[in-house]
Amino acid sequence: MLHNLSIWQDPARNLPGAELKALTDINYLVAKDQSEKKAILDLILDKYSQQARELSYTEIEAIINGEQIPISKDDRILIIRNPEDGQDPSIQKLIPSYLDKFRRNKHFQIFVATNSPFVISAMGELSEYEKSQCDCSKYEFWPSQKVYILKHNQVASKDLELKLDIDNQPKGRYGYWGKKANFIASQMLSSGLFKESLLDERTITADAPILVLCEGFSSEADALIYNQVFGTYRGRATLFISCQGTHELSTAFDIFRQIKNSLSANFVLLMLRDRDHEFPTAESIARYCQSYPDRRVLRRRAIECYLYNSETAAALIKTLGANIQHSDRQQLDNLSRVIQLEAERGIEGNSYKEELKLAFAEVMRRYKYNVPVDEFTSVHKFSVEVLAKLITPGTAAYKELEQDIFPY
Repeated sequence: MLHNLSIWQDPARNLPGAELKALTDINYLVAKDQSEKKAILDLILDKYSQQARELSYTEIEAIINGEQIPISKDDRILIIRNPEDGQDPSIQKLIPSYLDKFRRNKHFQIFVATNSPFVISAMGELSEYEKSQCDCSKYEFWPSQKVYILKHNQVASKDLELKLDIDNQPKGRYGYWGKKANFIASQMLSSGLFKESLLDERTITADAPILVLCEGFSSEADALIYNQVFGTYRGRATLFISCQGTHELSTAFDIFRQIKNSLSANFVLLMLRDRDHEFPTAESIARYCQSYPDRRVLRRRAIECYLYNSETAAALIKTLGANIQHSDRQQLDNLSRVIQLEAERGIEGNSYKEELKLAFAEVMRRYKYNVPVDEFTSVHKFSVEVLAKLITPGTAAYKELEQDIFPY
């Protein structure tokens, strides 16, 4: 079975020779690069040179025309490359059915290299033969026909990622069929409808919108602050969306990634996480971002640490015609350092947010900025509409956020 073609250097070495007589699967191999499929098929042909052969174009045409072709008793594996070549889409949709009829009551396995969404989408329905062989109330697929995606000459998941499950095997090793095959077909088809998909990835994202999912679905939704600061980033439309907690953040991120993949959508997708106890050190942040280039982590603990600091306090006090005193700046800076140290020690909790707000309010009241303390701890436009506007490209807070959020 193809599920033995895993992530090893020799993906065909575990194709079970003892079971070849019983193999009746038709496996469809999909890859963006033709060399991926060629490497796998050539490896099978080389590994099982006495039992595998590649069908000629004439033989493929004969099968599509409903003809039976001579098969040697030694031919246990048949290789078919791009049977859709030269075929109208209406015919391509029938290829799985033609192959199924051709293989019926035979004992060989077929590997089909294809990049036709029409071929793959046809696997979303049951053939009459399959209906007669299985309980249709339990199945919505052709049990014997599966789609495998290849990447780096290896079997990958439908997201083109070489993921491992608890058995240390690729999650995609059992292939995809039915609705999942239709999803793959839709992705293949849509990618051909957007010229951007044919370009280098750096060209695609050069002026693409940026979508950033972030934590912080509180009364002062973090996205409101981020959008105030980076509504347009270097001439590119930028949108931040707040999510409740890391679980919702990850779920929403996966949904947007599926949308991006299936529609070949032209936007940059990033995940922004607060610096909580999972990332106590700069090294842990670096490792996480290196493992997941589309995910970012704040160096400071949360967006409040970028808002309620001595820099924004000084800027706000200046609007009152005054300059911040050294002792007040030092008070806010010392508190920021304590909170940063707690983060590096992995200390949990959200009390630091209130501490920052209260300390900031205390400093502001000394300069006759009459904002009641409770307005810093409830919904109030002050924090977003005033403080966020003070974070401009020339400020340290802006530069830190820019470095934390945007990977380029």
